[in-house]
Amino acid sequence: MDFSYLVKLIREAPQGLRLRQGKIITINNDRTVDVQIAGDTNTLPSVRYLSNYAPLPETQTWLLTQNADILAIGMIAGVDRTLSPKAYRTSLQSITGGVNLCTIGVNGLSKEHTRRTM
Repeated sequence: MDFSYLVKLIREAPQGLRLRQGKIITINNDRTVDVQIAGDTNTLPSVRYLSNYAPLPETQTWLLTQNADILAIGMIAGVDRTLSPKAYRTSLQSITGGVNLCTIGVNGLSKEHTRRTM
């Protein structure tokens, strides 16, 4: 494995935060991924990713980089991904009409409230 890419990043002058494109190569058991940045052939191991992101191998990802620090933050939408995911119900739900009664007590006083549902 060639670490010259990381050594070069560490030796260079500090950069600001950058948004880069990368490719997920593998997903590791320790909740990290191995990535290649912007078409580079070197694979960078053990890159952390956000908890709300579920990376898939061989997909494009957005990477935040600052010097040698790298964080995968999300998948780039493509042909195999929808831009707006749809939610589907697995069973029918129905809400019936009726009257709900509740009692609210404040400082020893109580008042009955009625709420009608549709």
